[in-house]
Amino acid sequence: MKSVLRAYKEFWFKKADGMDLGQRRFLFFLCMVVLYFDNRIFLRWLNTPAALWQPVSVFHFFNLPRPTLADLSLTVTIWKVALALSCVGLFSRVATTISALGAIYLFSLRYCYGFFKQNDAILVLTMMVLAFSRC
Repeated sequence: MKSVLRAYKEFWFKKADGMDLGQRRFLFFLCMVVLYFDNRIFLRWLNTPAALWQPVSVFHFFNLPRPTLADLSLTVTIWKVALALSCVGLFSRVATTISALGAIYLFSLRYCYGFFKQNDAILVLTMMVLAFSRC
């Protein structure tokens, strides 16, 4: 039994060079910057009628209102700067945390209007894992 446990720990928790994590973090955040470069991806939800606004649990829990154009533009800009900083490795701990929190907020915004896109979840989860990983 100990050999199975040892093999499990060695597979998942063996010491490795930090270059692997750095390369994967760079590629992931570079893809995020490229894919979400256009602000209209998020700002278009402000053109949706207010009658369709049905906040999801994240918005209820933190008591977040429907964003205005200025608020959402600032949020998207901060999120993109954090993505870029995470990509190049500057202020990694703070930048990856802001990237993960911004992704939760911005991707949840779509769900408040009834738009369901399930492939966003893996992006948010990956950012959360990278935010908790050693920088």
